[in-house]
Amino acid sequence: MTSTNFNETLTKLLQWELFLRKAGLNAFAAQVVLHILRNNNPSQGLAELFSLEIDHMRTMLMNVVGSKTVTKLEQIKSFKWE
Repeated sequence: MTSTNFNETLTKLLQWELFLRKAGLNAFAAQVVLHILRNNNPSQGLAELFSLEIDHMRTMLMNVVGSKTVTKLEQIKSFKWE
């Protein structure tokens, strides 16, 4: 990985983490969610969250980040973006 690619990847991760933090997740939960999403589909990252069915997201994340965090993620996912 070149330094340019590394910097771009790091910038994306920081932006995604900031998005999740502003949505109400704590730093640890935001990083764990991003790590899980990135492992499932490295090219998608946070976009993976919006493509998951809510039941699948709940199953994938509930035991790791807990019900409060999953509820916050469900609210993000169900928000009407215009």
